[in-house]
Amino acid sequence: IYTLSLHDALPILSESKRLACHLQHQLVQFTAPRPDEVVSESPRNRGVRQALFYVLLGADMPAALVEAGFLNHAQDRARVLSVEGQNKIAAALTRALERFRVLKGTAQALQVIGSCKVH
Repeated sequence: IYTLSLHDALPILSESKRLACHLQHQLVQFTAPRPDEVVSESPRNRGVRQALFYVLLGADMPAALVEAGFLNHAQDRARVLSVEGQNKIAAALTRALERFRVLKGTAQALQVIGSCKVH
């Protein structure tokens, strides 16, 4: 997950970071292997990264860029191309947006950022 990095004092950037943290948390939860599922390696939590991306510049609302996987990685590719994987990703994004909206302005909203890996 990527979010814009300029000056965190700006409210929109703080909200973008919070949105990115919700997205990352839900994607990790929803795409984790089931206990009965055999995988050669578990997906890595790569955290949230801040960078200057053209598609995020000028957004007047919280914005984040989601990388759902790498097509040159066999397990990521299988997840992204399968209907089950797409449904898991869609459910994770939906849940993240719901949590982002519901927690806005609450003490829990700040806890989300505190527990998120941001690079």
